[in-house]
Amino acid sequence: MVFLEQLRDAASNTLRLPKFTLKPRKPKDDKDKDAKRPHSNDDAEPTAKKKKLPKRPDVMYLRDPKKKREEQAPKMKQKGRGPYKSHQEMTRSRSGV
Repeated sequence: MVFLEQLRDAASNTLRLPKFTLKPRKPKDDKDKDAKRPHSNDDAEPTAKKKKLPKRPDVMYLRDPKKKREEQAPKMKQKGRGPYKSHQEMTRSRSGV
């Protein structure tokens, strides 16, 4: 029985919160706020306005792949293999017969 009472006391002490009261709030006065400015810089320059970013157009550019291909065609080298050769002709040329 003694053990249960000790257990009850220990449990009740841990669950009990200390009594406290909130600090009363003081009403704000706008007049006092303007008068007591600790960081007022009357001599400082006014803050710069934010720069407006230019709006992006909906379409940045229109790509014409056909026109681009035609422009680059004279610079491209042709990499074709020439006329079609059968498998037998290819193996004969490799073997040296």
